[in-house]
Amino acid sequence: MTKPVRDAIDRTIARAFQWPFLEATHIIISCGTLLKVGLDLATVKRCVPLAWQKKRVVLLVDDPLNGVFLLSNPQLFGPPYNRKVEIVMTHPEIIDVLLEKRRSVVKG
Repeated sequence: MTKPVRDAIDRTIARAFQWPFLEATHIIISCGTLLKVGLDLATVKRCVPLAWQKKRVVLLVDDPLNGVFLLSNPQLFGPPYNRKVEIVMTHPEIIDVLLEKRRSVVKG
């Protein structure tokens, strides 16, 4: 599948779930925010936190099934357990770059 076709499919899926789609090629996320999600969870579910607040977590994902799983399991992000989880979809290449940054910050 060509990249333009895959990109169109990804955007269509995000629209179907009513999730924003982030197309930026360069995203700046603080190291502290990156560390809020454990390395195992971030790697397995391919998620990167964009924002982390007391009542809200915004996660960047490249797979809608992982997004649905994360929305259904807010307890994975610790107390307070009533925190609202929001999903933003993006391209797999962006997740790859951010996960590599997460690995290089601190293993844990």
